[in-house]
Amino acid sequence: MSEKKQDPKTFGALFDYVEEKCNFHEEGKGMEKKAVWTCFHDLRFVKEYCVLVDVSFPAVQAVLGRAGGYCDCEVIFNSTEKIARDIPLPTRRPSA
Repeated sequence: MSEKKQDPKTFGALFDYVEEKCNFHEEGKGMEKKAVWTCFHDLRFVKEYCVLVDVSFPAVQAVLGRAGGYCDCEVIFNSTEKIARDIPLPTRRPSA
C-alpha cells in the first residue's frame, strides 16, 4: 500500500519544512541533556517556504500569528496544535 504524498501547499507541509529547518534535537547526556534548535526570532523559514511553493507570505503570517506563531520555533510549538495539517496555504492574489 503506497503512502499518499502530502500536498506541498498545505500547512502540514509548511510545518514539516519549518521543523526540519529549525533542526530540533537534544544535546548533552544524562541530567545535562537539553533540547536545542535554530530560531532567529522571525519567520525566515516560513517566508522561504512560501516563496518556494508560491503562496502568500503575508496571508500565511496572519494565520500563524492568530495561532501564536510569531517566529519559526513558535510555529512548531504553538501553531501546529491549532491549525489542521490539511488546510491549504493561502495563495497569492492575481495581479491586476
